[in-house]
Amino acid sequence: MASGSLVCYVCTNKRRENRKCEWLYGIVGDSCWICGYNKGEKGRYVLDFHHIEEKKFPLTKRNIGQYSWDEVLREAKKCMLVCCRCHREIHSEILQKEDVEKKYKTIWEKLACNSAVECNLDMVEVGGSNPSMPTKYDFFIKRRLGDFERKCSLCGNIFYSKFSNKKKFCSRKCSEIALRKAERPSLETLKNDINSMSFVKIGEKYGVSNNAIKKWAKQYSLI
Repeated sequence: MASGSLVCYVCTNKRRENRKCEWLYGIVGDSCWICGYNKGEKGRYVLDFHHIEEKKFPLTKRNIGQYSWDEVLREAKKCMLVCCRCHREIHSEILQKEDVEKKYKTIWEKLACNSAVECNLDMVEVGGSNPSMPTKYDFFIKRRLGDFERKCSLCGNIFYSKFSNKKKFCSRKCSEIALRKAERPSLETLKNDINSMSFVKIGEKYGVSNNAIKKWAKQYSLI
């Protein structure tokens, strides 16, 4: 920690990573969901988050610290906690996929019920074939006394923050969209513009650089 009003960036990141990891393991536990391996807090280095549903980012300690808590929680809902051995057996298909998915659903159902009571869990919307299994991750956990309920200025989702009025967006994605200097055209509009104009002319039309237009085109898979 630096002296005066300056704060060490590395120390801040480590505190944020440790805090979110404690929250996450407080929900999913310290045991392998398949074989029951449990060595307490020290055994977490042997445990992996295996994705059952489509992966947005791996749940490493670094990513847990970098992404917002809401994003981490959404990603965790796609995973099951397994030890390194069971993880290898899943990918080598020694363990049957149907048995693994059944275990995943069963434990998350149990955790959802327990968290709702113990962690003030608000399951705003549930869906899918199993009504007790939240498939849209519209739930948030108030971990600290005094957290403020906030509404995202962009998407309208409810989230919790320790700041009453500083945090305006529920996730990094919403923040990035809100900070865009120009409104992006739709896929069809941009496609027509590319067919009729150069990137420089399109950039002038929307008030951005030609490189920005190329990035938009790449995101739409047009180039």
